[in-house]
Amino acid sequence: LDLLVSSFERWVALGVYYHVVEASVLLVAAYLFVQRSYRPHRSRKLAAPISPRTAAARIEAWTPEPLASAPSERFDRLELNRAEPNFELELQSAAGPRCTLNGVADVLNLATTNFADLVSHPRIEAACEATLRRLGCGSCGPRGFYGTTTEHLRCEAEFAKWSGAEDSISYSFGSSVGSSVVPAFCKKNDVIVCDEAINFS
Repeated sequence: LDLLVSSFERWVALGVYYHVVEASVLLVAAYLFVQRSYRPHRSRKLAAPISPRTAAARIEAWTPEPLASAPSERFDRLELNRAEPNFELELQSAAGPRCTLNGVADVLNLATTNFADLVSHPRIEAACEATLRRLGCGSCGPRGFYGTTTEHLRCEAEFAKWSGAEDSISYSFGSSVGSSVVPAFCKKNDVIVCDEAINFS
């Protein structure tokens, strides 16, 4: 009983403003509790139904607004917006961040995966040329077709040593990693934890 009395006295001592706010919150909660779920007003007129033929005609006649304005002549050096049905883009240099396209040099290439511009690096070119002269070149290169070679094992060993891992495995394309690694290490109820650096595939 003493505990109840002391609790009531502390509640009363909180002040009139506290009790006004508390009572307001309780009244609003009680009001919302007794209200019915939302229903559209009966007097609101609904849109008249239209026939499928009219709907099809409206859809065919509708022209969406462009997401962006057409590039001006100053920025559209390749004239990509001209209405030529047989217009094709021809890459005339290495697929680097900057390339030559349809005779226009220094074009920003946003479709390449050569982000670090290693394709045209002199050391990369020299290593590729030496490997081609020693091992040759075929119509297909992935190890899934030709099998594991000495170069695969040497590259994986060097990468494992560089990264500090016990071992490593290389794939010819990023999309083939998920279909191989996930089924090899994960079962149906396993949880895969990854971060934003994971490959898009």
